[in-house]
Amino acid sequence: MAKPAPLELPRSVFEEAVAFQLYMGRAAGLSSSFANGSAIAETVRGGAAYEPRQLGRGAVAYGALVALQDPAFVRSLRGRSLDPARRKELAARIWRDPAVVVSLPGADSAAGLVVAAVSDEGARLRGVGDRIKQSAYDIQQQPWSKNEVAGRDKRLAEVKALSLSPLPTSPADVERLRLAAVGDTPLTLAPAVKPIYSPVVQRALAVAALAALGEAGEDEAALEPLLTEPECASCLKMAKLNLFQCLAVAKPWYEDVFCIGQHGLKDTGDCLAETRSIRWRPAATPAAAATPTAVAYSAQAAAYATPAATAAPAAAYRAGPTSAYGRPAVAQAGPAGRPGTDPLSAWRRPDSWTRY
Repeated sequence: MAKPAPLELPRSVFEEAVAFQLYMGRAAGLSSSFANGSAIAETVRGGAAYEPRQLGRGAVAYGALVALQDPAFVRSLRGRSLDPARRKELAARIWRDPAVVVSLPGADSAAGLVVAAVSDEGARLRGVGDRIKQSAYDIQQQPWSKNEVAGRDKRLAEVKALSLSPLPTSPADVERLRLAAVGDTPLTLAPAVKPIYSPVVQRALAVAALAALGEAGEDEAALEPLLTEPECASCLKMAKLNLFQCLAVAKPWYEDVFCIGQHGLKDTGDCLAETRSIRWRPAATPAAAATPTAVAYSAQAAAYATPAATAAPAAAYRAGPTSAYGRPAVAQAGPAGRPGTDPLSAWRRPDSWTRY
């Protein structure tokens, strides 16, 4: 009797998923109560400690492992893996277009698990960011919060270093997820929800399907395009670049709280939570305008590391209106307090990005 092909995934998939879980768990535990600058500095480091490309790939990788927890989805694919020709044909279709997985038996319930897991983690992170951002207004009642941040250049350099360093993973955590993938120690998951198939969900299902078919193999490079969803990746990169710029011009402690709450956590959570139903795309370029040149994230991050690159934005930031970059406003007369309006209420991404 023919046996199904072995369920295989490269070790890097488990490592990316562990890193995703690790950051999301740590960030969810960040406190929004601050008694001094040291507590703020610790929160800034904790919220900034992720590398955008790793986190984006981790969301897809974790989603794939979650999809493998759905018995109907796995069972339908394992049955197809009995026939080598049928297996190869389906795998080739998935490699060409990950969206074909949505028509497979069990895809609805598996996608529901992915949406609930990844999007709910993003929503939880967004909630933490909201609470910390609110603290930027609340702590203005305390005089110490208006003191200038000690070692501003050093703390910005540290945040950039954390943002370019992938999170390390332990062999024990990797093994835990490997056992979950093959069904030995299933993950504890929320019930499936009615899915809307975003690109992140489609790619997670595609990776899971290839694993169940026995066609994911050990070729990490081959899976890289499936693990990287361009729109989510761009969203995470922009969140980090906005964090760098915000910290580059922030002076009092309460502004650091705002930067990490809005850009380090809330924007990051938005990128992940919106895998449920919202995608981002570049706005149409006017006919008369020149097409912007794409710049690699590493080059952008390196540019922000130089004083000359941050001097001009900082000068414009200080000279311009308070809402230009969304800094928390301080009342001009009377005690500093919560502003009447949130300058970021209508600005969640640069103008070059729109919803659809």
